[in-house]
Amino acid sequence: MTQMKKSIKFKEQKLVDSIKRGDKTQTVRIIKSKPLDSDKFIQRELDLHKYHKAKNYSSYPILENLIKRSKYQIGDTLTIEDTDIEILITSISFSKMLELDNSQLQKEGLDRTSNPFGGFFYYDYLERKYACKSRYESFAQLMLVCYGVSAIARNPIVFVYEFKIVE
Repeated sequence: MTQMKKSIKFKEQKLVDSIKRGDKTQTVRIIKSKPLDSDKFIQRELDLHKYHKAKNYSSYPILENLIKRSKYQIGDTLTIEDTDIEILITSISFSKMLELDNSQLQKEGLDRTSNPFGGFFYYDYLERKYACKSRYESFAQLMLVCYGVSAIARNPIVFVYEFKIVE
């Protein structure tokens, strides 16, 4: 039996370019809730997982179940839509959409340019220019373009997929 090839879409060409350069090694996707899912219970397990500094999710049945339901699994090779680029999923974790830390945001490969007065301007995916003063601001704009205002307002829990390019 032939296994169906999975694909992944990036709405912004700048993100695909960032993957090609090796700057983008992570992507987030909102967890699609099922009727019995409770953000409160999911968040409680996330907090416990973080508190215990656990290395995996095996002691956290709600999180383990979410991983099993994830569209992409560790070891999956995905083709980026409209390209010949393939990526390999190497890690899956969780976060609230707008609570990624700076090291996670760096893996998002957000486009930037030098600020003549020092530092960087990050790309504003909504305004289509280099105007954001931080990775966080650029990421929030990207999430606004991808998921809309209601998603940003909810600050949903997301899958955080780390990946590498398949040579």
